[in-house]
Amino acid sequence: MILEKGVYAYPWQNLFENNCNSYILGDDRAILVDVGHQRHVNHVLQGMEADGISTDSIDLIITTHCHPDHHEAVLSFLDGRVKATYHREEADYLSREGGALYQMMGGTIPAVPVEFYLQEGVLQLGGSQYQIIHTPGHSPGAVCIYWAERKVLVTGDLVFYRGVGRTDFPGGDGKQLIQSIEKVRGFDVEILLPGHGEIIRGKNQVRENFDFIEANYYSFL
Repeated sequence: MILEKGVYAYPWQNLFENNCNSYILGDDRAILVDVGHQRHVNHVLQGMEADGISTDSIDLIITTHCHPDHHEAVLSFLDGRVKATYHREEADYLSREGGALYQMMGGTIPAVPVEFYLQEGVLQLGGSQYQIIHTPGHSPGAVCIYWAERKVLVTGDLVFYRGVGRTDFPGGDGKQLIQSIEKVRGFDVEILLPGHGEIIRGKNQVRENFDFIEANYYSFL
């Protein structure tokens, strides 16, 4: 579904199976963010079809972090033209304890050719600029994506509506999560796109959500 010009959302709403929300950002060139589990890839494909978006229009796939529910289906979208990327620390994480999550869930790490790794700073794609923010805590190489022109923040599993990402997985760290939340808390955001759950719209609603998280989660992390 379209949220506004250049911003499409495919939220996962099945309460009985885990999967992530997926998003498409961009005007002249498109980024697909977080593709989800392989067994649920049709959720994204059917949503794109309903919006008149073909897989051929995707230029870049960004994985906010490489847990299976965000990254497993990435090979379904790679055709030799589309590039896939994530933070370098996620590559190191997958080669160590992160790979155990795929084994636990009965899957295998997708063999993704990565031509470049994300790093903190500006990512230019076509006529659009995105700010990549390294936000560890849920996973060592987790990132958020801020599109200032649209006042959109993609948070992955950093923050949700009235919640935060788990820190009990291998590589999780509660103190780092708080520090990462504080890095993005002051951004001018009208639409917050989380990795799971409800999309948050409106500047006041976004601010209130960060305030709620501080009041109810920081002391436990």
